[in-house]
Amino acid sequence: MASLPERLPWSPSGSVFALQGAHTGDLVMAMPAIGAALKRGPVGVAGLKPQYYAALQDLPVHYRVRFHDGRRLVARRTAGLHMTEVWLRCLGEDVAPVRLPFPVRGNAQLDRLLPFGPWVLLSPWSDFAPKRWDPGHWHLLAGHIAASGWRVAVTGPPRAAELGRFIAGPIHLNLVGRDGPEDWPGLLRRAALVISTDSAPVHVADAMDIPVIGLYGHTRIDEFGPFWRRDLCVQAGSMEALGLGTVIEAFERWRRSDAALRQRSETSAAPP
Repeated sequence: MASLPERLPWSPSGSVFALQGAHTGDLVMAMPAIGAALKRGPVGVAGLKPQYYAALQDLPVHYRVRFHDGRRLVARRTAGLHMTEVWLRCLGEDVAPVRLPFPVRGNAQLDRLLPFGPWVLLSPWSDFAPKRWDPGHWHLLAGHIAASGWRVAVTGPPRAAELGRFIAGPIHLNLVGRDGPEDWPGLLRRAALVISTDSAPVHVADAMDIPVIGLYGHTRIDEFGPFWRRDLCVQAGSMEALGLGTVIEAFERWRRSDAALRQRSETSAAPP
């Protein structure tokens, strides 16, 4: 696996990514531009609250409330343009994205939480209610995935405990609230597929090159979907309008893919 570049000492020539009021997913969407900026010099991230970069504290950037020097970059939403592309344009014309390795912590603990699979991870929670999908749909989706021969795990923060219990029931693995703010991305790395609302796990899975089905209704895939690969994502006019059949169809497309068949064969041959 490729290693992260060094964290360069801060200097007034550095690039400052202004992320006041942003969340983890916003930081991950900026990562391809951060990677490009690191080729030029040090990078700062301004205004992001610590809980939103806890899982990315090993990224070779300087996190501060504010910077008094450096080149300040502000990404303003542009209709039809992905936010990562907006960040890249802040750096200049024709700046190529750089895929940084995603730093992961807590591997030993996560090995105990999520034993050998093949796993499909469901991440149903969003702090923003209009991005949430019907709990009943999640429960039925989990059943369909399990019936297809894949193990299902449900992840999320402690405040999603009731939702996690409902979706997992007595059959599936409920990991809601069992990981931490620094190590939760490591659970996604153990998955063959992640299915999530439009929230940080969509972008983290994509950054780690894990196939992801993102569920979109409140926002648009072309602006806020995964940057590197979004062909499995689904969208409707609202989350209420997003049907269960549409998500199952996306899962079936992935399940029939060569990558899924290969991983299913490899993991099934290994001891549990």
